[in-house]
Amino acid sequence: MDSCPKCNQPFRNKNGQRKSRHHILPCRFFSGEGETIPLCQNCHQKLEMLIPFNTKLKREQYIDIVNDFLSAG
Repeated sequence: MDSCPKCNQPFRNKNGQRKSRHHILPCRFFSGEGETIPLCQNCHQKLEMLIPFNTKLKREQYIDIVNDFLSAG
């Protein structure tokens, strides 16, 4: 069964954990280009809170945010 790479909870488990896709490069600045990663909706929301909404960062900075989020305990 498929699970979230951050919390390791299975997608679509008995608690309704659903899979979403996070665009590593935010669509609002990069028109949906680039890779996505699967996350549960809860972890996706937490990650989105770490990304500045109105300030465009360098591509490498977005990658660093995602990597730091996934590796943090």
